Amino acid sequence: MKQNKLIIIILSSAMFLGCTYQNNNQNFSNTSIVEPTSSHETTLPPAMTNSVLSSAEHPISTATLTPVEVEQTLLQWLQHGENCLPPCFLGISKGQTQLEDAIKNVERFGVPLKHSIINGQEIYYSTIQIREVPRIHLEFTVKDNYVDAIHARVGGDYPEKNKWLAYSPEQILKKNGTPDRVEFFSNSNPGAQKDPGYSLQIYYDNINLVILYYYALFDPSTSSMICPTTDQFKYFDLWLGDPFDSSQSRGKPLQDVTGLSLDEFYKLLLEDSHSACFDLDVQALLS
Repeated sequence: MKQNKLIIIILSSAMFLGCTYQNNNQNFSNTSIVEPTSSHETTLPPAMTNSVLSSAEHPISTATLTPVEVEQTLLQWLQHGENCLPPCFLGISKGQTQLEDAIKNVERFGVPLKHSIINGQEIYYSTIQIREVPRIHLEFTVKDNYVDAIHARVGGDYPEKNKWLAYSPEQILKKNGTPDRVEFFSNSNPGAQKDPGYSLQIYYDNINLVILYYYALFDPSTSSMICPTTDQFKYFDLWLGDPFDSSQSRGKPLQDVTGLSLDEFYKLLLEDSHSACFDLDVQALLS
């Protein structure tokens, strides 16, 4: 594993709200990520040095969109998809978008773009929070003046899947085909009764795409059935590219906890997204 691979913590609800979203000046890369485990308790690593891009390095452009236009544009993209060269996010395409254009793409939404260097790797990052749009944290790395990798986190306070339907599990499968891997995580202590839940992570190795759907309520004491297309996840994490790709295995493989093959999972979620439900083996998930 490369030394400069960044690991992002899947924060608990309280920590996530208190430390990440409420401080828009904090580098999103600053939090280290571990597999969604059975504990809701996490700790934050020491803060790193951040710096706002100076006008001498990259002139700060005036936002070209009004707040209403920002809201409309982002909701349109999150619900219906973007017209950018995939794999991409917020108009930024991995390996295709130059740094100057990526900066302009972000700043047109009226937010500052910040900059840090971690193990020699330059990280650019920003947070967009406006009106009815789910919170968006974006970060990207640059190689040879082109965006090399992208990470985004969308949502977080409470389930808002209806506002990011273009990134729902069924739409990701429809757009990219049968995944290379699918893994599940438990968000509860074994035997815990308070707010049990599960998370789902989908991998496409050929395009360096990983997407994590974090924390949908799931109470195995009442039913072992889950429905990823209708269950309400709190947020999703999207990784595009090597430094952020989260490609190391962390969860329980699909076959081990559901008995489904990758092809069966793919067909089930696409055939009828309103009734794509199946049993989750809780004992296997927690073992």
